[in-house]
Amino acid sequence: MKKICCDSNKKGMDHKACLSRVNRIGGQIEGIARMINEQAYCPEIITQIQAARSALGSLQAILLSGHLKECVTKGMRKGDGAGCDNLINELVGIFKHS
Repeated sequence: MKKICCDSNKKGMDHKACLSRVNRIGGQIEGIARMINEQAYCPEIITQIQAARSALGSLQAILLSGHLKECVTKGMRKGDGAGCDNLINELVGIFKHS
């Protein structure tokens, strides 16, 4: 069963803005591929890789913040301690293995 997360109809995440960021990051990755194909100067490629990593980090922070504000907060308000623990453990596990 598919999990639905961070309802964009509420004050949570702006899914359209996140998709726009993903599309821009995809464009950055395609640009890096072109640079490699054209044998561009390595420090320039590395700079673009760092910019793409930074963009991914920013997107990750937005998603994490939205998830905490929407899903975890909703669980806390419902008094669902076990559910909150599961959500928190899931996030800790993601960062622990990265």
